Amino acid sequence: MNLLQRTFTSLVNAHAGRTPINVADIVLFAPVVAKNTMRQIKTLSNTMNERDSIERMFSEIRSYGGNFGDPIVDLVDFNPIDVLKDEVESFQIGAGVGLLVNFASHIDNATYEDASQSIAAEELKVAIHEKYCKQYTSVYFAFCAAFESEVEFNVALSEVYRNHVQENS
Repeated sequence: MNLLQRTFTSLVNAHAGRTPINVADIVLFAPVVAKNTMRQIKTLSNTMNERDSIERMFSEIRSYGGNFGDPIVDLVDFNPIDVLKDEVESFQIGAGVGLLVNFASHIDNATYEDASQSIAAEELKVAIHEKYCKQYTSVYFAFCAAFESEVEFNVALSEVYRNHVQENS
């Protein structure tokens, strides 16, 4: 019997009046519970932050009539690649849009050519390679269009806006 099982059994038996509480088990068990609880709280907090960020990002894109660049990028306060790796389906489109916003912002702040060499471009390459958002064809197509031309990228962003951002209003 492992420590967790032994402690739980000890607590159940003590509560039922069958045996005294094993204080040593409680002392050993408390940090395990605390660590797991803190991990769960952190995960829940991150999930709430990501959901709120995605909702604010979509709202701002709608407010700007489909503009994915500045100042929308300030609302992407999570790492889209990490969210895509977690495979939380409800956040997949939002994380994909976050990648597109990051790339569009690089274009707004420099040039298309500079953006093509940026960290945002590298993240798009990872998303393409890992086939993130493949089931959301307009998002995946926009990932790919980012490497075709600025015009193709903007056309693809319009499709993402119509298919995923505008419909979520």
